[in-house]
Amino acid sequence: MGTDPNLEIWEEELPLGIAGGSEEKTAAPIIGTLSEGSLHQAIKNYYQPDASFQEQKVGRFVADIYDANGITEIQTGNFSSLREKLPYYAELGIPARVVYPLRIKKKLIWQDPRGNFLSESSGRKEHILRFLEELWQVWKQVDFSHHRFEILLVSVSEIRVRYPNRAYGKRKRLDSRLEEVLGSVSVASVSDLLSLLPSDLLDPFSVKELEKTAKVSHQTANRAVLCLRSLGALHFAGKDKNAYLYAKNPEYLSKAEE
Repeated sequence: MGTDPNLEIWEEELPLGIAGGSEEKTAAPIIGTLSEGSLHQAIKNYYQPDASFQEQKVGRFVADIYDANGITEIQTGNFSSLREKLPYYAELGIPARVVYPLRIKKKLIWQDPRGNFLSESSGRKEHILRFLEELWQVWKQVDFSHHRFEILLVSVSEIRVRYPNRAYGKRKRLDSRLEEVLGSVSVASVSDLLSLLPSDLLDPFSVKELEKTAKVSHQTANRAVLCLRSLGALHFAGKDKNAYLYAKNPEYLSKAEE
């Protein structure tokens, strides 16, 4: 049936590192005891409250958590940092779990540059396809015999600064604070990946149809398809006019629908 040139085009255009959250940047505390990276730290404490198991050196890398359950890496964004870690942990024979917090409930707290409170508002919640968008960065390194992923459904407060009278950079995110853990979704197989697609999505479908059904951006829908295709969950199913069509791999479909 031929190859899908769409894959080659996007692989050339996309950068190796897709910008993620700002939790890893350094900034001074602004509100109460908040510090940059509080979401990341709070999730580490959620999975392993004993600090002696956190930030453990494992060979040439430092793992967020290393305990009797193996390695846990918390990725608030930008999975590219896992490209070397995942195969390295697999070589050592250590099971690795990657936790990705999905912000399904978000409150925005606005303040001025001096830290004075301005207002609160509701932020846009993230769709579960954001996980696939991130996973696409490391699809070559994913080995479900050694790795598993956990999408942590969270409610967060995001601290932002609004700068008056500035043409560029009028708004800046300072930090994200964990408010509540609302649940989790385990991803330990290709079938689990297929189950992340909307249940009312046509099969076969185009990127545009996924974008419309899931109500996500074209970029998110396209990278989700790239991820699923690369891991064998989808296959190229021809064209409808100018749109490429993708179908679910029957090998994994029955398990995903259980």
